[in-house]
Amino acid sequence: MSGNRPRVIVLAFAAPSKRVKDYAAGLLAQGVEVDLITSVAAPWRAAGLDRAVRIHAVAEAEERHPVRRVENLLLYRIPGRILHDLRRSRLGPNADRRLEELCDLHRRAAGRLHRIFYRRVYNVMRPLVIARAARRPLQGVDFGRVERIVAADIFAVTLTWELARRFPGVAATTALEAGPPAGGGPPS
Repeated sequence: MSGNRPRVIVLAFAAPSKRVKDYAAGLLAQGVEVDLITSVAAPWRAAGLDRAVRIHAVAEAEERHPVRRVENLLLYRIPGRILHDLRRSRLGPNADRRLEELCDLHRRAAGRLHRIFYRRVYNVMRPLVIARAARRPLQGVDFGRVERIVAADIFAVTLTWELARRFPGVAATTALEAGPPAGGGPPS
């Protein structure tokens, strides 16, 4: 990779899409270096994203965010620990059967709460969580040659805005167009 080639950062946290893949391919064809900031790298590679695109995954940092940890604690760990302790107490065969029914009920209720309530609330908060979680993984990205930051989906807009504030000389957009950056001519 050449040290003086222009660079574009693409932020995409939804499922891999043909639009983003084609956009990255178009930039690479123009000689632009492309970095993809995403939750998990494997789906993008499986979808056929060019190997020349550097992928920075933030899923691990997102999972460690307090919102995710509190949900896991309240829905799964505390009730699971209580049920585990009850199982160990050996209350008898009748109680064991009822305890298994209670475990099944907990599993179904926790899954339902996760899908119906938590996912809806989390989807509203996710852009903020991603913006915070991405700080450490983004430390490895050289923003010195970045000409454009592109938010490819709704979850990326907050982080794109934060990066645009931190690097005011960089064009920030939601447009997946492989043309020249907003502030200049064709990439050299």
